Amino acid sequence: MRNMSFALTQDAYCSGAKTLTRRDGWNNLRPDDMIMGVNRCMGFKKGEHPVKFGPSIIIRAIREPITEIIRRPFRRINEPEDWKNYTKHCPLLQNGECRHKGNLGECCGFFECPGASEVAREGFPAWVGREEEFVKLYLKANPKGGRDKTVNRIEFARVVA
Repeated sequence: MRNMSFALTQDAYCSGAKTLTRRDGWNNLRPDDMIMGVNRCMGFKKGEHPVKFGPSIIIRAIREPITEIIRRPFRRINEPEDWKNYTKHCPLLQNGECRHKGNLGECCGFFECPGASEVAREGFPAWVGREEEFVKLYLKANPKGGRDKTVNRIEFARVVA
């Protein structure tokens, strides 16, 4: 199991609120692969080791431009295994119920339903509507390639023992 650093979003990862990450590299991830969330992966002094936050399972990994989050800031979730994560981020849910009387476990299909916020799923719920800032933060941390770069959009779920 490979370690994946969640240095910028460790609280969101540990709480289970983070269910999505964008990464340079990680091209070989496939559904059902396991990763270990850690505080950092590099820059250790002699005798230091990463702090393990716990394992996650990969649900989906696709390549897309980093700016796709600006073009599509919300995405519908139609996969049943994703619903436990969607209920944390759906802007239309009130008290755990869909305002459009959809069934939890499937997309309600309401044409105005925007889906789950990408930046909220990335661990930045206060940044909904500020996707441009997310892209700037990402590019500051990963400057190689600029705004035209293609990244891996990785959906995952925490594995609870």
